[in-house]
Amino acid sequence: MKYVAPRYHGQSHGNRPGLERFVIQQLNKNKNIYIYIADTSIEINNGIAKVVFYVGTAGGPDQVPERGQLFKVQTNWKQFSGYWQLTNARWRPALTK
Repeated sequence: MKYVAPRYHGQSHGNRPGLERFVIQQLNKNKNIYIYIADTSIEINNGIAKVVFYVGTAGGPDQVPERGQLFKVQTNWKQFSGYWQLTNARWRPALTK
């Protein structure tokens, strides 16, 4: 969580403690988690980096992607004490029926 800002705000998990609980829950629930990142764009204006990318996830107790999804992720980053830290994140399924 070193790269998540103390005042982080996200669409699904609210604040930094909520995101941390979600990450811990996923790590405890899944034996393996695979993340594939593609098509990244980065734009920096006025000290804020906007990073947009697609991410594919797979994982589960027995690997073989038991569960998988492709997301479009939009994030904002800002420098604090020399580190770029995540301040905001939004994601949605990239493929819909």
